[in-house]
Amino acid sequence: MMQNTNNNPPTEILLAEDSPTQAQKLRYLLEQNGYHVTAAANGKLALEALARGTPQLIISDVMMPEMDGYQLCKAVKSNSDTAHIPVMLVTGMADVRDVMKGLECGADHFIRKPYDEKYLLSHIDYLLMNRRMRKGQAVQMGIEIYLLGQRHFITVERQQILDLLISIYEEAIRMNDELTQQQQRLEHSHQSLNGLYQIADGLNHATSEQEVVENAVEKALEMPGVQACWIWLRDGEAGFRLAGARHIMLPEFCHVSENGCHCQRRLLTGELNEATNILDCERLKQLDPVQHAAHVSIPLGTPDEMLGIMNLSGYGGKVFNEDELKIANGIGKQVNIALNRAHLHTQLERLVEQRTAALLQTQGKLDSILASMEDVVYSASAKPPHELLFLNRAAETMYGKPMEILTAASHVWLENVYPEDRANALASLETVLHQGSSDIVYRILRGDGEIRWLRDRTHLVSDDAGQPLRLDGIIEDITERKMQEERILRLNRVYAVLSGINMAIVHIGERRTLLKTACDIATKDGGFKLAWIGQIDTEAGIVVPKEQSGVEHGYLDALAISLDPQSPHGQGPVARALREGRPVICNDIRNDLAMMNWRALADREGFRSLAAFPIEVDGRIDSVFTLYSAEPGFFDQDEIKLLKEMVGDVGYALSNIQKGEMLSYLASYDGVSGLPNRSLLQDRLRLALAQASRNGDMVAVLFIDLDRFKNVNDSLGHNIGDMLLKETGERLKGCVREIDTVSRMGGDEFAVLMTDIKRPKEVTVTAQQILEAVARLYTVDEYELFLTASIGISLFPRDGLDEHLLLKNADTAMYRAKNAGKNRFEFFTSSMTETAMRRMELESQLRQALERQEFLLYYQPQADLKTGQLIGLEVLLRWQHPKLGVISPGEFIPILEETGLIVPIGEWILKTACQQTTQWSELGLPQLRIAVNLSARQFDRQDLGQVVGSILAETGFDPQQLELELTESIFIEASQNTLDILNEFRRMGIRLAVDDFGTGYSSLSYLRRFPVTAVKIDQSFVFSVTNDPDAAALVRSIISMAHELRLNVIAEGVETEAQLEFLAQHRCDEIQGFHLSKPLPAESCLAWMKSFTEKTSS
Repeated sequence: MMQNTNNNPPTEILLAEDSPTQAQKLRYLLEQNGYHVTAAANGKLALEALARGTPQLIISDVMMPEMDGYQLCKAVKSNSDTAHIPVMLVTGMADVRDVMKGLECGADHFIRKPYDEKYLLSHIDYLLMNRRMRKGQAVQMGIEIYLLGQRHFITVERQQILDLLISIYEEAIRMNDELTQQQQRLEHSHQSLNGLYQIADGLNHATSEQEVVENAVEKALEMPGVQACWIWLRDGEAGFRLAGARHIMLPEFCHVSENGCHCQRRLLTGELNEATNILDCERLKQLDPVQHAAHVSIPLGTPDEMLGIMNLSGYGGKVFNEDELKIANGIGKQVNIALNRAHLHTQLERLVEQRTAALLQTQGKLDSILASMEDVVYSASAKPPHELLFLNRAAETMYGKPMEILTAASHVWLENVYPEDRANALASLETVLHQGSSDIVYRILRGDGEIRWLRDRTHLVSDDAGQPLRLDGIIEDITERKMQEERILRLNRVYAVLSGINMAIVHIGERRTLLKTACDIATKDGGFKLAWIGQIDTEAGIVVPKEQSGVEHGYLDALAISLDPQSPHGQGPVARALREGRPVICNDIRNDLAMMNWRALADREGFRSLAAFPIEVDGRIDSVFTLYSAEPGFFDQDEIKLLKEMVGDVGYALSNIQKGEMLSYLASYDGVSGLPNRSLLQDRLRLALAQASRNGDMVAVLFIDLDRFKNVNDSLGHNIGDMLLKETGERLKGCVREIDTVSRMGGDEFAVLMTDIKRPKEVTVTAQQILEAVARLYTVDEYELFLTASIGISLFPRDGLDEHLLLKNADTAMYRAKNAGKNRFEFFTSSMTETAMRRMELESQLRQALERQEFLLYYQPQADLKTGQLIGLEVLLRWQHPKLGVISPGEFIPILEETGLIVPIGEWILKTACQQTTQWSELGLPQLRIAVNLSARQFDRQDLGQVVGSILAETGFDPQQLELELTESIFIEASQNTLDILNEFRRMGIRLAVDDFGTGYSSLSYLRRFPVTAVKIDQSFVFSVTNDPDAAALVRSIISMAHELRLNVIAEGVETEAQLEFLAQHRCDEIQGFHLSKPLPAESCLAWMKSFTEKTSS
């Protein structure tokens, strides 16, 4: 931290952050490190703060209401007075488009959330130091980058944005690397499978041990990652001989100690019973001590008869993984079978050579060999019905049936073949008889019902005359190999589906298209017979298919899936997946009781297994993705895992699409009422004006403001207020035609766009309907509420030719309606523009009038009607503008109220009046009571009581000599906070008077409810008491009523002796008016009071 090291004033930082928690946390961090922080809740407030002072740095969040960080940054950089201020954007977003927006708006720095506090502080220091070092620098240093079709100049101060772009690029590279690794793993599997095929094919043609060994070591090198291969075969009880090798230095390699090497010792002790990594091989160390001495050893033979060891060495001392070890075991089995087959072939040749005698001697050994083989060896007559001549015991294990059944009749063999493969098996007999051999793969159905895959290789044996004698053959169980092949093929298809859907997610931003594409990819690339995505119909409690792909003949139309767990149609995988929020698999539709209601439909379509995957979007179940296969047992754990990943990606994509649609909706519609917002209204108004210009029609804009809506929000809360706004929107829509647009402009303001208007009368009728609709009783929760509306109307083309002017003029007319008494509508007139311009000029001047000391206080004396003594002064505000002259209070006071400027000016009035009357007391005059008006806007401050108390304490003014005059609107719209403030005033001893009593909603109820001490009779009634019996009666009633409530009565505007006599006759307490004195400035008032005191004392 380099902040404030030379006792300089602290660096000013302007913080724009809409989250109070984040703002407080960051502000605390910065202030703890010596910075002075000004906080704003959004970009608009930040610009207002910027107008009041120039910070050295602006730190802004991106996502904020009213004005986001990009808009704030653009506004700062587009203003020549503030463009030099560096702007740092802090955001959790990291998409390249977000960085582009940061570049476009001129951001100097970009910090990603969450951030390290030290990291943030260091970058603030760096940015400020860089700014100081480059102050006045003529040339801006940096680099130019080309991003998404646009050029951007990245200065040294904006280096973090370039860093962020690089990190995004690196993340893309990482994801691409992961995909490359997946492709490499698939390629590795393909190579392994191909190598396994090559080894098996080579071994199939080997007839001797040496051929087997040479083929094995040669073909093993085609396996991925294998550098060298060598095979040790047993030589005696404990000896071994090197039967074959590739890529090994033989002389040095054969030399070893008497105890053999590590792998040989493990084989002899029975520890080597499967493919195992040998990490520290003595022989490999002898060849190259520097290289890794690792290889994998594969036992050959059975535990009872070990034939030897096959060793594989990888590049760079590679250690084989679990999958590779499984493949190595498969290689070992192939080599073991081939060796046994070679040995058998050798024995057969030897037996033939030794003729009958040798045959008899070795018959028992041959039987033993055949009995130890896992493959089935058979011999059958060449002539139909192909009587079985020989069958070894391995057939019992392979077929799962006793030898008695297998050898009972020749047709038993065909009965064991899987029904769908029998035709192919019979055809193989014709092939071997005509071509001399056959090699066929088919399925059998074992005695226990298990299906196994067999490879049957048959050879025709003929006599010397060429006549067929018999069929000899070997049957190999290749089920595991076949399953591995099919598994790899299925996984490849699922990987293709996963890859295809991820590509679709990148390019598709519309929900329905994405779901349809996902179904198409599943059937096209994944080989599924049917894929469909269904959504929940909550009202009907069923699942409704929305998108599908694949061949089906009314299957989906016939589905009736209920979400009720008690319903028979709610027991299937789809309903369970939705209820339980997890994948549900059915690998055997025909025999699954849960599929009873759909079994016939599935059989008709050829569906044998299915999987239902719930799609979760933002923590809730959105829909279900169901896949069908023609194969039973299709879905294993690896496929389910990949498919879950695929469905998770679809859910993530749907979440992003949904958020994008919501953002699009919020950009054009109001979130509370659901009505079009200002932006959409302007678009529609622009189109309506273009059409009206062509057709010669009128267009009307009705600007609607709800009267006294703020009171509802303040007293009942924003929740009730929002419900009220929504109901109002519905009422407005009921008043207009379908072609018209009702919009919420913000706050309590609405607008109506009416097109195709022929006569202004049509607009008048609609406006009156709106007034009546709004004025009807609202029932919100347990509250009964009444509202009124003020409406301003502008017409095209009379009042403006573009949307901005029409809206502005309708707004102006609305204010005229509001000032004219509310609950009415006004059409715009040109005079309103003059009034509005005058009002805008006054508002602009008022914002500086207090600083320029243009306000003056006038004082109007008040006297006791019984004694004639001077008892008080009412404080009145006057504005003496240097150019415009004296401005009428009736003209500028409403502007102060509306803009809120009345709050600071009201404090100035009270403080100045207290100071002035205290000075007069010091001059010898009696301390008089002063009456100061309070505005309803001042009661928006919860600390109003504390503010008044502080002024009284600071000026030393006696609270009992202060009277605060309040308008009736304060009492009518009073919240609990207002009542608390009034009670606080009374506890201080301050008097409370109701000003202009009788002109508004005068009510005994609030006189009883609130702690008032006096009422002031409005001057309009006092003026008429001598010539208007009604006014006289009203004044008498007010005086009598106030006295009954023990309230003091003050009469305003007393100008004649007759008025004074009437008031005295009816026991009015105090008077004020021109008959006593007009309002006077301070100096004149002092002179008048001295003169009046002298007269009354004499």
